[in-house]
This record gives sequence, C-alpha cells and structure tokens, in this order.
Amino acid sequence: MKLLIVAACTLLGFSAHSKIIDKTIAVIDSKILTLSESDRTLKNVIARKNISPQIYTKNKYNTSDIINNFFQTYIIRKNLEKLGFVISKNQVNDQISQTERNLKISREELLQFLSTNGINYSEYFEITKATIEYNIFLARIIRPLIKITDYELKNKFSTNTKLASNTYNFNLVDFYIPKKSISQTNLKRIREDLITFQKNGNLPSYLKNLETNVLNDIKEEGLSGDIKKSLIKKQVNEFSEPVIIGDSIHLFFIKKKSLVESEKFSNAKRQLEQEIFMSKSKDVIKKWLEQEKSKHYIKTYL
Repeated sequence: MKLLIVAACTLLGFSAHSKIIDKTIAVIDSKILTLSESDRTLKNVIARKNISPQIYTKNKYNTSDIINNFFQTYIIRKNLEKLGFVISKNQVNDQISQTERNLKISREELLQFLSTNGINYSEYFEITKATIEYNIFLARIIRPLIKITDYELKNKFSTNTKLASNTYNFNLVDFYIPKKSISQTNLKRIREDLITFQKNGNLPSYLKNLETNVLNDIKEEGLSGDIKKSLIKKQVNEFSEPVIIGDSIHLFFIKKKSLVESEKFSNAKRQLEQEIFMSKSKDVIKKWLEQEKSKHYIKTYL
C-alpha cells in the first residue's frame, strides 16, 4: 500500500513538473501557445529568420516577441480564410519542392540542413505555410492600404542614384557630311545655312554631299556627351550645334522633344516601389494588427 502511495505521489509530482514546463503562456480564441513551444522557437529563431525573414524581422527575440508572432500568424490566417484563402498541404508541399529546385538540393539534403539548424520538418512545413499566408496578406490586405506616389518613387530614385528620373525623348533628323569636305570657315556657318535651307530649299554647293538619317524615339540618356551638349537649350524645329563624330560632321534637327521617364528610372520603379512599400507597411501592419486583436479573445500568462 505504501508503495502505491509513493508511486502515486511520484506520478503527481511528475505531472505537476510537466505543467510547469508546458504551461500555457498565451491564448487567442481557442488556440494556445505553451512555454515549451515558445522556448523551442527561441532556440531555433535564427534558423527561422533565415527561412522566413518576412515574418522573423527582428535581430533579437524574447518570449513576448514569440507570443506576438503567434498572435500575428493566427490573426492573418483567420482573415485570409474570410477572404477565401485557405492554404492546403499540397500548396505548402509544392512550395517546399520549388525551394528544393531553386536551391538544387534533394529532400534528404533539405532535412539534413534543417536538422543541423535545429529545425524539424514539421516546423519547417508550418513556417513555409505561414510565409505563404504572410505574402498573400501583404498583397491582398496591406497593399491596398498603402499609397505610393510618383513623387516618392522619383525622389527615392534621385536620392539613391543621384540621377534625374526624367529625360528628354527626341525624334531627330541627322544631317551629316564628310568632315574633309567642310572648311573651318564653312563649319562656322553650316548651322545657319541649314536653317536657311529649311526655309527656302536652297542648299549651298559645299553641302552637296549632305545626307540625312531619321532617328525616332531617342532618349537623351542614350546619347553621347557631345550630342547631348549640342542639343542643350535647343527646341523643336531647331538644329543642334555641329558635332564631329568619326569622319563626319553631324547636325541634328529636332522634330519632336518631350519629357519622359528615364530608362534607368523605369527599370528601377518596381524595386523602388517594393522598398517604399516595405518601409511603409511596418506601421500599417502594426496598426492593423492592433485593430484586429480587439476582435479576438486574447490572454497572456507571463
């Protein structure tokens, strides 16, 4: 009998000890987070950050941070479900397979990598699922709340590159003639003679070998420094200053001149927009989560 009582006390003691280890530290609706789960996450949070920097954004984590991430994942999942986005096991498995293909590793190599970093496959699966949900959350819920102006994009581009976001787009007629056929005296008057030619059609004899070439949709940023210089302050229906290119003398008649986005700015816009969005989204997400928390039963036990 005494033996049974001792055994019972031992079991009770073990059970009480287990409760201390696995005690509930956070509840949202009917979902709980235990201390052991939180401790486990803290131990491998660096690996989690490498797997999903979108979710694990901080450099250092404590138990309160893990609880906040727990609430965030739950709230995002519930809101996506309302919108009809329920991430299936197949979608997660497809994403994991795609990651393996991108990294050119096998499933065995992936599992070895996870094990080395203190992550099991079940945890990796859940991290991947939460990341898919988070990306949909950003696109469908947060993105419509954030306005990014053209001014912001141009300002960030100019700040980052020290380049102008706009450039001139030209339609030009290139008038050119062999350099050897033009004297220094004629070089000084060639522009005026071409202006006169445009008015009355009379072409001086020294320009008899003059040829032309039409250049449409030419951006200023794509022109050489000498050509850019020749076009400075010149307007539509005006000739540029003479430019020596190789063995020829060129003058460019401006048929059209309009201000457009530079090619470098156009190419950078998507990346710039993403950078501005991510910067603005931090505050928007924080406010959104605080509002959504009020719609749920939440309790912490720290």
